[in-house]
Amino acid sequence: MINKIPNILTFFRALAAPFFFVLFLSNNRDLILLAAIIFVLAAITDFFDGYLARKMNVTSEWGAFADPLADKFLTTSVFIAFVIIKIVPLWMVAIILLRDFSTTFLRLVKISNRKIRTSLTAKFKTSLQMIFIFVILFLYISGLFLNGSIAITLRNIIFSDYVYYSMLLITIISLVSLIEYVYQLLIPKTDA
Repeated sequence: MINKIPNILTFFRALAAPFFFVLFLSNNRDLILLAAIIFVLAAITDFFDGYLARKMNVTSEWGAFADPLADKFLTTSVFIAFVIIKIVPLWMVAIILLRDFSTTFLRLVKISNRKIRTSLTAKFKTSLQMIFIFVILFLYISGLFLNGSIAITLRNIIFSDYVYYSMLLITIISLVSLIEYVYQLLIPKTDA
């Protein structure tokens, strides 16, 4: 049973996505706070499932596939919720989703039987996404629980050009990482 802990954590992260989505869009500040707590717990499992799998030497091809897929479910639920409440534009999220699910498809079909390695750009993109989501959730929830000019200031930050251009940067990096994956699969590797 202990050997199953990494997969259980991955499953929890995938399952957390719809719960986050429904609670976040509930228009109830307590449920929105609960959604953020669920997101934070799920994000923490992202570190521990991989760490524990390596530590207990129970890494598997399924785990290597399911782990990033669970991440995509979680971030997708957040980004779509952000689109619905108009924090980020739909076209940016559409590009990120296209990238995320294209790389998942490429991993699944394994074109030319090559293993896809996660690039530094992809890791950087994931880190930026998580930081962006944490910051937006913190500001958004703080604005719900605070009153007056502080709440207005937080709301102005959330719906500002800073957020727009931060999301644009994430979108561009997502496209670059997709190009890297396609290049990795389609261009023959030559030995020097």
